[in-house]
Order: sequence, then structure tokens, then C-alpha cells
Amino acid sequence: MKVIVASENPVKDGAVGRALDQRPDIPFRRSQIIGVASVSGVPEQPTGEETARGAVNRVHFLQNTHQESTSSDVLYIGIESGLFKLGGDPNTCWFVPPRVMDFCVVYAVCGSHSSFGTSSGFVLPAPIAGQFADLSTGQFRPSVDKYTLDDAAKDVGLTDQARVGYDIGIVGVLSGGRLSREEY
Repeated sequence: MKVIVASENPVKDGAVGRALDQRPDIPFRRSQIIGVASVSGVPEQPTGEETARGAVNRVHFLQNTHQESTSSDVLYIGIESGLFKLGGDPNTCWFVPPRVMDFCVVYAVCGSHSSFGTSSGFVLPAPIAGQFADLSTGQFRPSVDKYTLDDAAKDVGLTDQARVGYDIGIVGVLSGGRLSREEY
């Protein structure tokens, strides 16, 4: 089975390989994982529902640009990392102060079958979260084109790496290397 991941980020490709290693019922070899640059159609740092839409759009891009002879022998995977607001809503979560969390949404398609999944999530430190949301209200700021968590982490001095998301990720920095982006 060929596995096409809608990303050239080696961390995302590695995460797919790790996940598929846990599924002996799926016939594949790591050498069959192909990372392909794709278009998400959402802001560089999506928020809320944009995250799922980005994962779906990435798979649709792959299906349109990498049509294989037998689509049931190809697993297309789109992974989108995004930010979600937790708490701060006076109607539902008045007891939880506004927080911003990072999650990944995964969308996979093989033949006529499709599935969604998410990663675990983690709360971003206030200096980073404040780059994307008003922490007193929890409202996201309008998207700044091409501004990502990588940029925010560097801007607030959490890391010197320009593209930490292509390495251990912010979760790796925050956990002191105990958990990498590929693992989470």
C-alpha cells in the first residue's frame, strides 16, 4: 500500500509511520510513505474549524494531483495543526479562564473509506497564546498571514529554532524533550 502524506514536514511523515507501525492489518512499508507539499486553503496558523477544513483540503489536493491507478491501494493523509479556544465563554465555561490549546486534526482516505482523528492537545503558555488571542476574552485575533506557532515561540524567546515544528515541536520544548511533536 502506498501512503501519501500531505506534507513535506519529516515530523508529520514520521508520525504517520509510527502510527501505521501499530497497525499490522495495514500492509505498508515505511519506504512507501511519500510526503508531498500540499495546499490547505486555510491560514498558515488555523484556528477552530479551519483546522479540520485544512486537513480535508490537503487530502482533496492530493487526490486531485496524485491520482493513482487503484485508489484503494493508496492511503491519503492530511494533517493540520491548529489552535482551539477553551473556556472563557460566560454561557458554557464561565469557570474556566480563556486558554488556547494546540491540536492536530488528521483526515485519512483510502478508496471509499474516510476517517477523522485528533492528537492530544496542550495548553499554550500565555506569551505564545497571546500572539493569537485576546486572553481576557479568549477571542482569536484576525489571522496574520504566514505567522505560525514557530514564529510566536521564537518571538517570545521560547526557542531559537526558526522551524521548531519541523523538529521536536513546541510540545517538545515545553516538555523539556520528554515528548516530541512526532510522538504527540
